[in-house]
Amino acid sequence: MDQDKQFKWFGRDQGLSTDSATAMFKDASGDIWVGTMRGLDRFEQPKLIHPENIPVSDRRMMVTSCSDGEVWIAVPLAPLVSIRDGQTTTRIDKTYEINSIYCGPSNVIWFTDDHGIGRFDRKTTTHIPLPEGMRPSSAKQVIEASDGSIFVTFRNAVELWRWQGGRWSQVTVPSVQKEGRNVIYRDRSGRLWAGYGNGAIAVLEDNSGHNFQCPTLGDITAFAEISHGFLAGGMNGIAVQHGNNFEQLHLEDELHVRGISGLVEADNGDLWLNVAYGVVRIPQSEFLKALDSPTYRMKSQLITEGTVIGPAPLSYALPSAVRGARGTIWFANSSTAFYVDPKRLAQNLIAPVLTISSVAADGAALPDYRQIRPGVNTLVIKYAGINLPAPERVTYRYRLEGSDSTWQEVGSRTEAVYTKLRPGHYTFEVLASNGEGVWSHPSSTRFQVLPAFYQTAWFVLACFALAVAAVWLILMLRIRRVTETARIRAEERADERVLIARDLHDTLLQGVQGLMLRFDVASQEVPEGGRARSMLEDALKSADTILLEGRNRVRSLRSDRLKDLTLAEALDGVGRHFTLYSNAGFDVLTEGPVGVVDPIILEEVFCIGREAITNAFQHADPSHVEVKITYGKKVFAVSCADDGKGIDPILLSSGGRPGHWGLVGMKERADRIGAKFECVSSTANGTRITVTIPANRAYGVRSPIIRVLFKCLPLLRP
Repeated sequence: MDQDKQFKWFGRDQGLSTDSATAMFKDASGDIWVGTMRGLDRFEQPKLIHPENIPVSDRRMMVTSCSDGEVWIAVPLAPLVSIRDGQTTTRIDKTYEINSIYCGPSNVIWFTDDHGIGRFDRKTTTHIPLPEGMRPSSAKQVIEASDGSIFVTFRNAVELWRWQGGRWSQVTVPSVQKEGRNVIYRDRSGRLWAGYGNGAIAVLEDNSGHNFQCPTLGDITAFAEISHGFLAGGMNGIAVQHGNNFEQLHLEDELHVRGISGLVEADNGDLWLNVAYGVVRIPQSEFLKALDSPTYRMKSQLITEGTVIGPAPLSYALPSAVRGARGTIWFANSSTAFYVDPKRLAQNLIAPVLTISSVAADGAALPDYRQIRPGVNTLVIKYAGINLPAPERVTYRYRLEGSDSTWQEVGSRTEAVYTKLRPGHYTFEVLASNGEGVWSHPSSTRFQVLPAFYQTAWFVLACFALAVAAVWLILMLRIRRVTETARIRAEERADERVLIARDLHDTLLQGVQGLMLRFDVASQEVPEGGRARSMLEDALKSADTILLEGRNRVRSLRSDRLKDLTLAEALDGVGRHFTLYSNAGFDVLTEGPVGVVDPIILEEVFCIGREAITNAFQHADPSHVEVKITYGKKVFAVSCADDGKGIDPILLSSGGRPGHWGLVGMKERADRIGAKFECVSSTANGTRITVTIPANRAYGVRSPIIRVLFKCLPLLRP
């Protein structure tokens, strides 16, 4: 029953699946569902309304509207009709091959056909003569100015022509001349806009012009002046003017702005587009978000239904969307004209019914997916949202807590695919939208991906322990090798010194000793008291001194005590030798765990300590001498202290007695191994000589842990 309380019958001829119905149901959105023996049919309020008694076409439709809201529809070789208050009126019974139609500010209808440019003032039709040389069918688009003159574009002509006062003139502004003019448009301030190929746009105001470039739009096909700015539409999108530039706007579904031929703003601020795939609505809220953030992707609604079929006309670059009376918006496509009443479009406030249908691992469905076996490469989670009024408009977003950091916008895809998920606990959440901004409550499920044995904590710890053990073993082997190499080199050096000392003793010292005996025998033959006898005796005394120093040098070269003794044992042996001829006491103290010291450094330190002990017993006249060896974490130090008479400060500052090189030699040895040498002496407290070496230089390593290993190294020796 319709609004006039008249019954209308629906059967197979009207599109029902059969002539009889078995059940009827009205859903929450107001749609009527009818069950028949052959299926399920749905009746819904149409969004795109096709008025009755208007001509149809198998090629193209043209539509325009006047300031009073009257809509005019033109079809080639068909009557020209207008629609006002729902009534269709035939204005011209027969037209020629009409190409375009336009209603100007004075409500005069302009059209182009095979006879040129026509003017219809609601009573009579007249034709305007064309510029000289123009074919009658070449007129393409007409725009009327506020003074009654018209601007006209012609096919295969770059120039823009103006008819004013019964005369034609070319509008030539060199800075805006382009090839392939597609569309012209007049805004509210009277400026004339022209769109070209490859995103070129020009605006004419009086005798000046300005160029714009937006190549990403493709060919410019439509303009619109709305409350939020000036828009340009093209084959590849939509752009808004910002100062001296056009900035392209983006949609979630870029197909919704492909092939724009009409742009209209509704009373509520929504933007309506006629595109290649149908009619698109962009809510005002989405458009404002895009104006604030150029990277924002607007949500849009694509409307296609019923008998309204066929793409929007693009080949003639005529506006295919206009405003009608009482806020209606009219569209034309390749076969018919129709309109939308935005106020009557009921918004669907019902969220889709959402469910997670299945979970599959590597193509096999999992009946119980709370725990998923290790080694799964691909996990597929399927879900579905039911929206009876428009199932094709359902869109989804999902996220997997534990894997996704943000929601994934996936459009109409009904499955989520994850590959090689790491072991752990996950929560999958999915939302469904009915296409009009209403989202369902999240549907979620939890599951755990079990770890393989090599992904468990104990396996990782075991591998770490093995790695540490391997590193430790390699390090110990390396330490043993380095230490053994250093020991061999030290022994070779000691052997070389022993060889040199033996050669010196067997050759030079023995030869000097023989010469001295011969000189001693010769001196006995010289009478006593003579000058020659005195000179020979003095020479023999000097030879004795030289021989003694030579033997001391040979003894120092043969210092191979460290080959089999520790440093403390070697220094103790030096001190015990002097205690045989002195009443002074002698002690060697060791502080800290004994570590492995570099052999070269150890030998130099021994020589310094021996020299210090020798000087203390021979020159200080002490009652007690103490040697202290410190194996510290930061330094290795050796000190020799006595309570003797001390060293004269003048001699100490000058480096020792003339002709004696004990202090100087100790300093030189300390400098050679990078040690700090310190000598403190006073008559009251005696003398203390200290040699300090940094641990990393003495032990050969920096890490305290490795130094501990060095200290343990002697335990590994067979």
